[in-house]
Amino acid sequence: DISLDKAVGWQGARLFLHGIASLGRQPNDLAGTIQGIDNIEAPDRRAKLYEAYFEQELAGDRLNLRLGLSDLNTEFYVTDSAGLLLAPPFGIGSEIAATGPAGPSIFPSTAPMVRLRYQSEKGTYAQFAVFNAEAGVPGDIGGIRPLFDQGALLIGEVGAAINGKIGIGVWSYTRKQDDIRLLTPAGDPEQRNAYGVYALLDQRLAGSDESGLNFFARAGISDGHTSPFTGG
Repeated sequence: DISLDKAVGWQGARLFLHGIASLGRQPNDLAGTIQGIDNIEAPDRRAKLYEAYFEQELAGDRLNLRLGLSDLNTEFYVTDSAGLLLAPPFGIGSEIAATGPAGPSIFPSTAPMVRLRYQSEKGTYAQFAVFNAEAGVPGDIGGIRPLFDQGALLIGEVGAAINGKIGIGVWSYTRKQDDIRLLTPAGDPEQRNAYGVYALLDQRLAGSDESGLNFFARAGISDGHTSPFTGG
């Protein structure tokens, strides 16, 4: 994590690099469940550059621009309290995790993106991002995928980061996706618009950051045609 302000005098600028190496077996295959049991399992055992992005603070630090390879779930559809839990549904809603040509820009592969975030002094925020629909990073077979060759994933979220977080979000793909059930007369999958909405709540009930009690809840729904999950 490099502060370009301190390194070269570029005010409000930051460079972030994140590498991972995935090892071990695949307990999700053994369990045979549709959602899995282990949120840190990866299909390929390899080292890769997971995230690499540039950030710039604007408008007196109220605006933040991010550009590069970034995990969608570090900022969107995330409740920090759920990070203590290992099951996949606590990482991000399954109704969006199962979408896209090879999954959205989440573990174990991210995608090129641009994101703009606004946060007020009172804690309210609004953020919007455009992600390449097909994830892939250096270290994956094929590396970074062609930009927007399979369209883009658009996502936005608004809320308030006060005593935790409360927010709502929407997402949609710019290119139609395969229907997982219905076929055309020619035997090809029907093409459907993939979209969804979600809401989240993560609030501290007692204590402090060091020791406290939090409550979180999340819910999301999707189009119900392009993934096995209508909602979660």
